[in-house]
Amino acid sequence: LLGKGYETMHESLDAINREVEANIDTDNVVVSVGYSVLEPDDRELRDAMERADKMMYERKAALKAMGAKSRES
Repeated sequence: LLGKGYETMHESLDAINREVEANIDTDNVVVSVGYSVLEPDDRELRDAMERADKMMYERKAALKAMGAKSRES
């Protein structure tokens, strides 16, 4: 993201997460979002990708705790 997209990233993600959480009660689509930005001490792009992946799985666990269904349920 660049410019305004980067500046409003957190607000956009918060809006997405509110919609996702509302979907739990209506049996609509629930997705887990993870993101990261490059940090000065990142040695490789993979460092940021690993943080994003970790965040996505943490969010997935939180959504399941809120009652979201998984493919298996």
